[in-house]
Amino acid sequence: MLGIEGRGDRGVADAAKVVADRLKGGGVIQRVAEPDDPIMAVAHREYCTPKGRKIDPAGIDMTAFRLRVAGAMNGGVVRALIPKVDAQKRPTLRRGASGPDVIALQNAIGVKADGQFGPGTESALRAYQRAHHLVADGICGPACWAAIDSVRAAA
Repeated sequence: MLGIEGRGDRGVADAAKVVADRLKGGGVIQRVAEPDDPIMAVAHREYCTPKGRKIDPAGIDMTAFRLRVAGAMNGGVVRALIPKVDAQKRPTLRRGASGPDVIALQNAIGVKADGQFGPGTESALRAYQRAHHLVADGICGPACWAAIDSVRAAA
């Protein structure tokens, strides 16, 4: 495991990119901060095991983090796969998708609705996901559809 902290003006996004680059996408990264004020990414070997080697940082469930690290080190799945459809049978959408579900997504996130999930839609979706405290992966799955539904219900 590789440890990196992003603080100050660099923030967690830069730190996470460095960690992901170093680990070729195979690391376990945990953000320790509010989404609007990122201060640190944890991917430290010294925070992994053994428990008690260092004082655990506040604001993060280190037991769950250690389990994720152990799973990654043992070749396990770190993050659950995104289901193909949500409870309302809306498909998971990503770059390359097209059709009426993409139009519905584009309307919901405020981009020109052309029915093609291209880089503009992906970028706008990532911004929407960050604004609604979701994983900003550019994929509209069940969690993203639920957030869209919540925003519509509140309007």
